[in-house]
Amino acid sequence: MTGTDPRRRRPRFPRRPARARRDPDTPAGPGPVLDRLAAIGPHFVLHHGPDAPLLPSPPPATTPGPGTEAATPGTAAFHPLADPRADPRGALLAGAAADTGRRIGTPDPRVGASTLHLGLSARLWSVALGCAVLAGRVPDLDPHRLRWRLPPGGSLELWLPAPRFLPDPPGPADPDPLAAAVHHTVRTALDPVAGALRAATGLSPRIALGNTASALVGTARVLRAARPDRAELTGSLLLRLLARPPLDTAGRVLPDPDGDPTGGYLRRSCCLYYRVPGGGTCGDCVLNTRARRPRPR
Repeated sequence: MTGTDPRRRRPRFPRRPARARRDPDTPAGPGPVLDRLAAIGPHFVLHHGPDAPLLPSPPPATTPGPGTEAATPGTAAFHPLADPRADPRGALLAGAAADTGRRIGTPDPRVGASTLHLGLSARLWSVALGCAVLAGRVPDLDPHRLRWRLPPGGSLELWLPAPRFLPDPPGPADPDPLAAAVHHTVRTALDPVAGALRAATGLSPRIALGNTASALVGTARVLRAARPDRAELTGSLLLRLLARPPLDTAGRVLPDPDGDPTGGYLRRSCCLYYRVPGGGTCGDCVLNTRARRPRPR
């Protein structure tokens, strides 16, 4: 008999998203997972525990507002990421954006706001994606529980007094529950910040969305390099997240000869860093493509 034995034919099904399996070297609780993540780099650090982390040197005395953690010797005040009682008009975020602008040498409030937003996006993606890759669980980044501060002369810091994972979904509401949970926890924390910065500084939603996608790609690139044993899962989660609205409108993944999904990304907006004295465009900036277009004669 010629031809293929029909008993050996296998039906073709759509490929399922790669599932996360907990790293056997990483304990299952959120605290140990966050500690393991912190070793990857500063953007992966999420302080946790009942006590606010100390600063190397005490900042000037401040008067904390309602809902704000009081500053103690060696600490700076932490603020809830989204709490109308603590920051009803977004003044704290606007002040942090202005401080960021001064540090990089620009008076443009939108540039400072975009830089602050980009840094916060990177930290949130690092924690959420990192936990998903290492533990198969996603941290609850409720903006009313998550706290932030911008220490004098220091980088943005996050603190979660009582970390916890999001509960498993009760049913098959989403065909990709892990990507859905990562997307949900980051957007829940980040969207109020983008709205407050827009109201206070005029930062456009288009720029904020581009920052969010760009930070995600950068996070996945660092995570793949730090954990090559989890590279396939990291790349798979990245592509699945970029395919979810509204991130699917923020830019596009560029073909990579090595098949690395983090190898290239082109956003459809600009983070405005080119307006910083001595600054330029980022590798994924839309302005790079416009600069390469031939001018009409």
